[in-house]
This record gives sequence, C-alpha cells and structure tokens, in this order.
Amino acid sequence: MPIFKKSIIFVAIPTTLYSKFVLFCTLVTFSILCKAQEWDYPYTQYTKNDGLPTNTIYCVTSDKNGILWLGTDAGVVRFDGSKFKVFNTEDGLPSNDVFEIVCDSKNRLWLTTFKCNLTYIYNEVVRTKNNDNLLSHIDCRYPFTRVYEDFDKNIWIRTVPLTITQISPSNKITKFSNNFEIATGCNISELNNKIYFISSYCTITYDKATKIFSKIVHPSSFYIDGLQISNNKCYYINNKNEVSITDTSALGKGFFKSLSLNWNLPLMDSSLWLVSQKGFRVYSINNFKDPKLFLSNYSTSFFHGDSNKNIWLSTLHSGF
Repeated sequence: MPIFKKSIIFVAIPTTLYSKFVLFCTLVTFSILCKAQEWDYPYTQYTKNDGLPTNTIYCVTSDKNGILWLGTDAGVVRFDGSKFKVFNTEDGLPSNDVFEIVCDSKNRLWLTTFKCNLTYIYNEVVRTKNNDNLLSHIDCRYPFTRVYEDFDKNIWIRTVPLTITQISPSNKITKFSNNFEIATGCNISELNNKIYFISSYCTITYDKATKIFSKIVHPSSFYIDGLQISNNKCYYINNKNEVSITDTSALGKGFFKSLSLNWNLPLMDSSLWLVSQKGFRVYSINNFKDPKLFLSNYSTSFFHGDSNKNIWLSTLHSGF
C-alpha cells in the first residue's frame, strides 16, 4: 500500500473549458470567505510538471488499496505515489470530464461525467453498458448521476430528472419507477436505517426495514450546500455560507433542500473543511466562530482525507 505525504493538488481552468466549467459551478456553490485566521500547513504540490495530464482537477478519492484517483478534464488519473496513469475516452470513458468518483466496498470506482453513460472502473478496466452485463441493465439517460453506497453495501444511483436504482451486494438490480414528480436530482444521505434523497424542494425517505418510500415537503425548509452527520448532529453550510449545527431530527422533518453536486461537508480530525473562492476555511466542531484559513486567494474545489490520515486538496487555479 503506498504511503503519501500530506499533499495538495492545485488546478487551473483553461479558458477553452470555461463553458463546461460554468455548468459545473452551477452544481457546486462556493462559500464566500469571512474573516479568518491564516494557517500554515505543510504540503507537497503536484502539477503537469510532475506528470499530470492537466492542471484541472475536479475531485480526489482513494481506493481500497490506497491508490489515489483524480477526476479531471482529461479523464481519470491513477496515482500510486510515484507514477500517473491516465484513463480517457480512448480507454472507453464516455467523457474526459469527470466531476466525481465514488469507490464502493468492491473497489469499483463509479464516475460522474459530462455524459449520461453510467461508468465505473474496476481492476483498471473502464466498464460501460457496452462491455459490462450489470450496466447493460441500467437505463441512464441523463448526465450527472450520483452514486451512494449505504451501510448495508447496497449501491444507490440517482439520475436527473429523478430516477432511483438500487444494486444489491449480489448485483440484483431494483429500479423504483415513482419519481415523486421531481424534475431534478437528489443528494443522498443515510441515518438510522433510512436513506434520505434530498432534492431542491423536498426530501424523499426510504425505510430499509419496511421498504417504503415517503415524500416530505416542509413549508419552512431551507437550502444547504453541504452536510455532515456525526454524533447525532447535522453540520451544514447555511445560506450565509457559514457552518451551522442542528439535531438529526431535521432530516426526518424535511428541513433541508440541496443546492449542489458536491454535497459532502468533510470532517477530518474534528475539523470541517469548506471549499471557497479564496481558500479552505477550516472549522473546529468546537468553535465555529474562529475558522482557520488555508491556501489564501486560491479558488478551491475538493477535499479528500484518505485512510492514512493524509489530506488531499484541489483548487481551481495554478499553484504558486
């Protein structure tokens, strides 16, 4: 298993990608920085000079073997700590723009791309409906799918407009036809044996014990831009682009509505990391009023904490 130093990846958006990136930004709402304390933090920078095919990094994750995987505008990049390997449309990707990567318990890397084709990478082979029996039975007509693996290792796939598909650990496929008249997609969270599909105007719950869906429309629901559930509390980004906290009962009451694709509000060593246009704001869960600021004046895009407690960050500008 490779061991990484605490590292950071910087990215830049070439002007030729501006139109694509505008679409991406509509799904990822950046926080506006408040006054924050500067924070010195050791890091290692990787760019095209180190072997990356591009400086545009949308997302970062790691697989069960500790290998790092990057979603970029030039395909998916595998990084083992010393070498980069690129997977792109020549290898079967439906699009070279990869906005999100989710690694499941079987070490399949599910991709959210600029195209509608549902795709994952397994054993370094790109799998699509053209070469994978599982995917050939899943109808995915729209881009920006979201993939979530629940605590029982079921895979949940939602598309835009809303369709919900479940893949069991034995690869049994169940498609739920009732879209509850939702024209947009949903972000997915889980609590107490229930799955919460949080859309832009309501919450759909699925009780795994009773296998019943319910729709919750709350007149006082409000938009949030990221969520972390920990110790029976919901930490979220409020409409002032600040961190707030409430009881988890807010989920069941349908208080939340979703804004963006980048739904996860990362928690690492009791600190919440917020992306923004001018760096990362880092909030201790014990002190929301005095965040620390890292990477001042860099437009940031993604956070990933791996199993070795390494922190991987990406930005939307070139490194210094």
